[in-house]
Amino acid sequence: MGMNPSLDRLAREQPIAWGILGTGNVAQLFASDLARVPDARFLAIGSRSKERARIFGQKFSVPNQHGSYRELANDPRVQAVYIATPASAHKENILLCLNSGKARSRGGHHFGSPKKGISDGGHVDSLCAINGQSP
Repeated sequence: MGMNPSLDRLAREQPIAWGILGTGNVAQLFASDLARVPDARFLAIGSRSKERARIFGQKFSVPNQHGSYRELANDPRVQAVYIATPASAHKENILLCLNSGKARSRGGHHFGSPKKGISDGGHVDSLCAINGQSP
């Protein structure tokens, strides 16, 4: 195996296990697009409501439905998290994922967010520090 676990995984053609935080319109668009990605598997949905997670999970055939964002962030089967919550919650949700080990690229975990809502007020510095990297 090489130095980059993420690339090693791709070389073995194992799909990336995705989770999505949020169940709104952006989450539904991402879930629809994710279904078209051959090396991706939509594994878990996280919502503030177990019922909304269940409904979303049924609609998109998601096997794991979490009634909190923390449950999804702590799910060891999830390798990548897409944050589809309102921009005002992105920093909190990104910190949750970072503190759960989801964004440490050396471990093959990643997260994404559709907006730039964390770039103000030193947020990037604090997020990078938690992730053990320089901004």
